[in-house]
Amino acid sequence: MKKKLLLITMILAGIMVHAQPFKWAKQFSSTSLNYGITMAKYPSGEMIVSGGFEGTVDFDPGEDTHFLTSFGAKDVYVAKIDVEGNLLWVKQIGGTGDDFPRNVSCDASGNIYITGVFEGTADMDPGEATVNFTSIGGKDVFIAELNGNGDYIWAGQLGGVNDGTGTRVMVAPSGNIYISGYYIGTFDFDPGPAEFYMSTNGQSIFVEKLNSNHEFVWAKTMGSTLFDYCQSMCLDEEENVYTIGSFKGEGDFDPGDGTVLFTVFGGNDIFVSKLNSNGNYVWAKHMGGTSDEFGQSIVYDYEGHLYITGNFMGAVDFAPDDGGMILTSFGGRDEFTGKMDTEGNLLWVNQIGGEGDQSSYAMALDNNNNVYVTGYFTETADFDPGEGTYWMTSAGDLDAFVSKLSSNGTFIWAAGMGGPLYDRGMSVISDQGNVYTVGYFGGTADFDPGIENYLLTALGERAAFISKLGAELVGVAEDMVYDGITVYPNPMNEDFHIDFNDLHQHIVVNIYNMQGQVVLHQEYLNTNRITVSLKDAPGLYFVQVATDADQTEWIKIIKK
Repeated sequence: MKKKLLLITMILAGIMVHAQPFKWAKQFSSTSLNYGITMAKYPSGEMIVSGGFEGTVDFDPGEDTHFLTSFGAKDVYVAKIDVEGNLLWVKQIGGTGDDFPRNVSCDASGNIYITGVFEGTADMDPGEATVNFTSIGGKDVFIAELNGNGDYIWAGQLGGVNDGTGTRVMVAPSGNIYISGYYIGTFDFDPGPAEFYMSTNGQSIFVEKLNSNHEFVWAKTMGSTLFDYCQSMCLDEEENVYTIGSFKGEGDFDPGDGTVLFTVFGGNDIFVSKLNSNGNYVWAKHMGGTSDEFGQSIVYDYEGHLYITGNFMGAVDFAPDDGGMILTSFGGRDEFTGKMDTEGNLLWVNQIGGEGDQSSYAMALDNNNNVYVTGYFTETADFDPGEGTYWMTSAGDLDAFVSKLSSNGTFIWAAGMGGPLYDRGMSVISDQGNVYTVGYFGGTADFDPGIENYLLTALGERAAFISKLGAELVGVAEDMVYDGITVYPNPMNEDFHIDFNDLHQHIVVNIYNMQGQVVLHQEYLNTNRITVSLKDAPGLYFVQVATDADQTEWIKIIKK
């Protein structure tokens, strides 16, 4: 069966002033579950995509098929995709338990590194040979290295009687390998035959360094006696290590003999930390408020600046040690993006907010240090953090988004992708003037953020998607002007208006839902302005307007 389902193709005369920004969207198909979690640029221009899957999945998003079947519960897939979205190869890592990736990256030679979590016995060699790892207790951390063809090179295990998760792996130009994550109890952090144990009374953060021969160099731990998460890591030219995440209670962020204590203001607070290439403390920063705040991603621009993103609720001070910089969420949970220097000084921070929740998962930079962020949003949110507004309304429960800011935090554009169910953007990269996003969705979702529509349908509960957009993007405008027709407002609450330049004797309006069903049919006589009332559920709708002048227009409209 063809995996992509294009239910309605509408070519709308319109307001696009740039070349068509939507390039393509692809999915991996199954009647069970598969997730897109992480993505990296390959040195020769392709993309490496990784995620988890259950059951049997077709990983070829084109006309052909390439099936993999999980060995037990969830397995890890690693796929190489070209710039047109064609599958080049896909590999599988897993066993009888739950195995899941959190991050993938590439070195300059084209080798591929994956880290995540596994339980039970899992085969780390995706080829014909077998390299079995067995978790020591609950869930252990794995690190795997493949070559550019997806063949096994090496794998390592970090483990203990409790659970741990690897969240980020990066390879420096020197070949040194850095891994970050979090763990509970006592863990052995030497993936070789020797042992190096660290212990925590709760769930704590770890950062680890291996040399280019995969030999253990050092491991460090930070955090509190409660629950701490390291979600992301980046390196600078000198292999200083920057991490971001969240912590509870009172946490010590000096992994050496000293003590640097932070106490949360409320529930979960954000930390940003810098260690040098030997794992020694340089600085740490604390951001928080009376509710819960989470740091999700950090990147370095190789010009002395760090960019951070995550989410928060209530009033949060993002610079409590430096005079204060407070943001207050508009409704539920808001997204934040900020810029710091490598001394830990906050240069700016802004937010995306609205009635519901907005959260980011990942960010990337282009060659001009424009900032791309992906995540999810609900209900109606303003994506312009400045004095202007750029409203987007989710088509259902959660929609994926990609937003672009300048290096100074100025809004450039935002794009929404989704349908009536749960859709999330999990990873984003920028390359050659294009923006690639990976994530997962349910039901039928529209992946063209412009006026036209491109719908994919998940055959199971969740499906991975990969999307390619041009960097110059214009979304749905609040007022849309066609050939002699103006439609407003968009998004709308219940009523919207259609104005015509000329008086028409006969006008027919049909409104379709995401399933292609007609939900409203109206005819109007002798008028040049009509008001349409749509009492159906919030979401995305397609409006067909036909006049007695043999003019037919298709309009995409969002009901809040």
